[in-house]
Amino acid sequence: MKPFEILDHPADAGFIARGRSLEELFCHAALGMWSLVTDEAVESFPRDPAASRRMAFEAKGEEELLFAWLRELLFYFSTQPLILPHHRFEPLEPGRLACESSGFRFDPARHRCGMEIKAVTRHQFSVKCLPSGIREARVIFDV
Repeated sequence: MKPFEILDHPADAGFIARGRSLEELFCHAALGMWSLVTDEAVESFPRDPAASRRMAFEAKGEEELLFAWLRELLFYFSTQPLILPHHRFEPLEPGRLACESSGFRFDPARHRCGMEIKAVTRHQFSVKCLPSGIREARVIFDV
């Protein structure tokens, strides 16, 4: 199973991510987003101790949690600019997510730039559990 696949979209950019658990789905969704921001293998970059953020969310269901979490990751990239591909989740509960995300500071002089993601959108956004038990998320970004 591939962690994610990039979608062909006429005006925006997106992906479908899959995972055997909710935690794995969230990790693969983050990697899908970072693959649009830069085509480098961000998970292999050394972690910067200063590039670590604790996050906690409450929302109505898995879909809203993923949406809020991706928005927060994008916020850190847009404002600081941090790429956070490593995640340590507390046990996920219905409607609650808490994690520590870490990574590195993105530097356009050293890293390859990809697309500029403006926002996570609700267009075609979904999280579902397939009959096989695999979880799947569809995410479209405004670029």
